[in-house]
Amino acid sequence: MVEPKPAGRVADNRLAPDDVVFVALERIIEGALVAGARITERWIVDQAGVTHAQAREALHRLDKLGALTLSARRGATLIRPDHVDPSDIRPIWLALLGMAGRKAAGREVVAPAPVLRTPSARWPRYLALRTNIDLIGRAAGSERLTHVLQRLALQSVVGRGGFGAIAPDAVAQFAASVARGAFDEAALNASFEESSPRAPARDEATSLPRAVGSAIIDLGNTASSARTYLDRIAKRLSLSPTAAPSTSDQLASAILQRIQFGEIRPGEAVRELPLAQEFGVSRGPVRDALRALDRQGIIDIEGRRGAFVQRFAARDVADLFEIRATVSGVQMAEAAIAPDRPDWIDDELRAGAALLDEIAHDPDSPLGNYIVVRRALAMVTLAAGGNIAVGRLAAELEGQVSILWTTVLRKSRQVASARTWRSIVEAIISRDASAARYNGQRIVEEAAVEALSEARAIERRSAPGP
Repeated sequence: MVEPKPAGRVADNRLAPDDVVFVALERIIEGALVAGARITERWIVDQAGVTHAQAREALHRLDKLGALTLSARRGATLIRPDHVDPSDIRPIWLALLGMAGRKAAGREVVAPAPVLRTPSARWPRYLALRTNIDLIGRAAGSERLTHVLQRLALQSVVGRGGFGAIAPDAVAQFAASVARGAFDEAALNASFEESSPRAPARDEATSLPRAVGSAIIDLGNTASSARTYLDRIAKRLSLSPTAAPSTSDQLASAILQRIQFGEIRPGEAVRELPLAQEFGVSRGPVRDALRALDRQGIIDIEGRRGAFVQRFAARDVADLFEIRATVSGVQMAEAAIAPDRPDWIDDELRAGAALLDEIAHDPDSPLGNYIVVRRALAMVTLAAGGNIAVGRLAAELEGQVSILWTTVLRKSRQVASARTWRSIVEAIISRDASAARYNGQRIVEEAAVEALSEARAIERRSAPGP
């Protein structure tokens, strides 16, 4: 039977031979289902000989691992090939694997030995790849980074019907160098094979994350301008018709917004029944919404105790912001180098950066308006780059970072953040990828200083007395 994940874990990344997920994943990677196919509870029940409840839990874990996506309306679907285009995955893979290698350099490694001879059969080859990524992540001292790399690897394997452009033998060489306390840049670059030329920006990336649906709060001198900008961006990004969000998706967005705006604080409970009564729905959609936020690492479902907003220790904050900074750098660099950007992109980048500065200097403008406009501007950069893999990962990490926004986006920080956003926009428009990457990382690193200071202060206040 699948065990519930321990409280506070980034995700349940375990695979054991008697695990339902182990059995299902082996069948998937060996080709029992094609990329993009629907996967049902019944299929898992038949493959693993378990109950529907166990199969349902396995689907949630497979979603966390990155093999599929769960939707209240469409059910479970294996990762599609267009969501793991090698030209999308390569920049973020190399940035994060390189980050892990540099963090590990010179550290004493306490991890499994690297698998140097990776098998040729798909499933044993994937297990060898997992072992080597685990070694690299442990050596870097980051469970969260291990989880992100494992997700990217599994998505590439499942979505491309094999190993795609990931080279397990080169990953093994890189892991071996990490085990020696060294950094093998040649093995790093070889770990993801050269792919086709960068594809033009794609409309699908503009749907990640759902950033322009939040309402502007009618306070301050900039509320009207902010509302106009959001309406305009929503129209710009509605390039193809999309289905209305399900009830559970709407509930998840509403709960997330309350967390981001500080109405529900880290560590506080999120109760099903009061939410169901408030929104006039049954507990089922609320439960689905909470499970979605749990999969994103925003809340933590602790068995019978219920759901709680994720609380980060100081070490977790530092880890999260470091990864988010790297992803932000890649996101902005991708926007700078993407060919064939839509003509409206540059105008909306300039307008968004100018509006952020106005909101930051408006003493009566609430935090929520800055957050919503900032997210809309980030959406424009995703539309510019068109990188679906980066968009999905940025959305996942941004959701977790947003738990801490009320502590890092005070007025003084908003002013500094708006200034850095101007630098990002200038770099993207001038197609200066190096400057875009640098400032994309810097804007997160600057916020991390305050977030880490706040996390340490909370730890000191919570520590038992002498």
